[in-house]
Amino acid sequence: MGGQHPLISLAFCVEKGGMTVGETAIYARRIRQRWEMWSAIRRAGIDSRLYCFADERKFLKHMDWERTNVMFLELGDQKSYVLIKKLRRQYPRLNIIAYSREAQYAQELLNMQVSGYLTEKPTPERMRMEFEHLYFPA
Repeated sequence: MGGQHPLISLAFCVEKGGMTVGETAIYARRIRQRWEMWSAIRRAGIDSRLYCFADERKFLKHMDWERTNVMFLELGDQKSYVLIKKLRRQYPRLNIIAYSREAQYAQELLNMQVSGYLTEKPTPERMRMEFEHLYFPA
């Protein structure tokens, strides 16, 4: 099952005290990670259109056509770091928030200037905090 999952590729827009983010993309190979992030963002009440991807090509095509402000990326293998470097070069003002249950990659990610790094299961409170502390205003 590749590409966008029909349930979690729905766009939504929820009113939240002046915080508008525009577009948010989630790139994670495992459906559970996409669902956890999507669900936490939605429950946090962030005003954003949200898109989820499991396929890197479809994700990159989306990035070429849409103005995405925030991107959550699940760290898997070395390809994840290559993708972050590519996105950082191509979209220097994109807020990239990496997600991994292992904190060992934190320093390397900070050197790559990611906007945030999740090491725990995404919660609405944590998602609100990530959106409130973006490097680049959305």
